[in-house]
Amino acid sequence: MHKNFTTRGVAMPGPRICRPGWPDPGDLDDSELHALIDALTRGFLETLDPVEADLLARADLQGQPLARIAAETGLPLAEIAPRLRATRQSLCRYVVLTLTPSKSAC
Repeated sequence: MHKNFTTRGVAMPGPRICRPGWPDPGDLDDSELHALIDALTRGFLETLDPVEADLLARADLQGQPLARIAAETGLPLAEIAPRLRATRQSLCRYVVLTLTPSKSAC
């Protein structure tokens, strides 16, 4: 279910959640983990610039192809992919830091 983070050059997440109220991802089944990631993604969207939030929602939550996003938003197709990539990287960092904070935060 979980990828080995060390093979991607990312430090292995800590063994448990330190924030009160957050479940330990290791204790969740696939559907519960999916629901948690979905909730984190929706919360993350509220912190983004409206354009990046719209791009991420259209591409990843609604499954729209990039050509359709370009046609509906008026953004150049060549601009959408790099913006999505940067926003997805930010989302990844947000999820990892939310679910596995550093030991000093515990």
